Amino acid sequence: MIVKRIVGRTRQFPYNRVYMTKDAPLAFRISMDLKKRLLKLAKQEARSLSQICEMLLKIGADEYDKDGHKYLQKVLVSRGEKDQ
Repeated sequence: MIVKRIVGRTRQFPYNRVYMTKDAPLAFRISMDLKKRLLKLAKQEARSLSQICEMLLKIGADEYDKDGHKYLQKVLVSRGEKDQ
């Protein structure tokens, strides 16, 4: 268990070395707005930006595995509606 001190509070987070094994780097560019949103989320969750990105990517990949290309279509349609 890892203990982090955050703004006067101590929080505990489970830590599993086997789950944390990283052996495949990934890099890509994103908009500054998205990066700010991810940094805010990471701060709120007391996690690193990398941890937040990995969690969100895993959630998306798991949903895709469950629903197939319908998942992407649903996301793309809802994004198109927001952009209008």
